[in-house]
Amino acid sequence: MSAGTRARAIAILAALAVGGLGIWPTFGGPTALAAATVKKKDTDRAKKPAPKPPLPNRADAASLAKVTLITLNNAVTTGNFAVLRARSALAFRKAFSAAKLRRQFAGFVKQRVDLSTIAGLAPVWSEGPAIDGAGRLRLRGRFNTAPRLVRFDIGYVWERGAWRLTHIAVDTTEPAKE
Repeated sequence: MSAGTRARAIAILAALAVGGLGIWPTFGGPTALAAATVKKKDTDRAKKPAPKPPLPNRADAASLAKVTLITLNNAVTTGNFAVLRARSALAFRKAFSAAKLRRQFAGFVKQRVDLSTIAGLAPVWSEGPAIDGAGRLRLRGRFNTAPRLVRFDIGYVWERGAWRLTHIAVDTTEPAKE
């Protein structure tokens, strides 16, 4: 990884740590790393407080992560990011058009990254499912796929009676251990 790419990755990680808005650019190489997230202030504009949802158990969290990643996979495969966008939170949809999402995940599209191999696997959690102080659900972990791992960091807010996407980061750059 070049120094410039490493610096961008560190800046992006710092932005995510404070809930910043940005889409990770797709980095070159045999696999890709990309993400999208909504600014905290955009999710704080609700007129009335939303009901506090229960923390999903690990099985429900695994299903939620899989549905999101398979939806991303379908977007990458077809080049149509409208469904991924439609399943997202209002603030995310305001920030990212389907065309903008496609540009941000262009490396995945170009490299034909296939996330469908996660379908029959259970995630390995790097952190258990948790709701942060702002009420966002964060799911972080990996799927032990080959030849490369699928690492994910996905954020959601409870909106319209369901968990809606506010952040998605996917990294397929790390080779699976043989």
